[in-house]
Amino acid sequence: MTPTLPPPPCGVAVFIRGSAIGLCLALSPPPLWAGDWSWQLQPSMTRFQVLEYGAGGSRLVRESGWIPGLALQLERQQEWGPTGFVRLESQQGSIDYAGRTSLGQAHSTRTDTRRLAVSLGLEHEMALGPWPLGMVLALSHQRWDRDIQPRGSVRGLEETYHWSGIRLALGPTWRQDGRTTRLRLGVQRPLEPRLEVKLDVLGYGTATLHPRPRWGPYAELSLRRDAGTDSWLGLVVRYDEQRFAASDRVTLYSGTHSLTLREPELENRQLQIGLTWSRRL
Repeated sequence: MTPTLPPPPCGVAVFIRGSAIGLCLALSPPPLWAGDWSWQLQPSMTRFQVLEYGAGGSRLVRESGWIPGLALQLERQQEWGPTGFVRLESQQGSIDYAGRTSLGQAHSTRTDTRRLAVSLGLEHEMALGPWPLGMVLALSHQRWDRDIQPRGSVRGLEETYHWSGIRLALGPTWRQDGRTTRLRLGVQRPLEPRLEVKLDVLGYGTATLHPRPRWGPYAELSLRRDAGTDSWLGLVVRYDEQRFAASDRVTLYSGTHSLTLREPELENRQLQIGLTWSRRL
């Protein structure tokens, strides 16, 4: 029996409505959202590390590896007030998997990882000392596909995470001789995460679990310098950590057989290094 998937959670609907309002503000004529448009292209490499923990805190699974990515960001800086931005980001690659089977035997393979994220945010700087203090508020929606590959007699497993999220960060900005350095430190939290586990090969269809969201750290250091009248080159180092507590339990049925699932506590740690090229429109 294949469980019926629930409608999109209210957090996703809130994100969609909030994004629509933000885009309307961003695209509205002056003076409501006056300023200069610019876009940014960012190729990157990201160190993915996924950790799963059992009830006693013991580590069950460790996945790690580098995967390439690409981001496109569009922003509009006002003559007054905050800067608004919209960012699209995609990452895809294969990383190492080391864990245990359901029988407790050590198992190693590869995991195909795909991540797609769209975010909408505001950044505002205030002069509170020798350097401006910047504050960032961003909403995002992310999809993370985790395809653990089969190896030998051990079957693979396909999981897909969906969640909206909120990020809050602040830090100083230094500007001198056409160079800009920004440091932002903060926290982030998934909102109403949903996990889909595909078990068609076992005859159970797709299970939907709901991991519990937790706060995680966020840090970003960016360096940028003028590369012409209307363009800039830069380097970005970013670290963020998505944290999920153990999910609820779900029991599936296939004929006279049943299967109970529960996703353990999970941390998705990402260290990203990227090059940026920005240009004023």
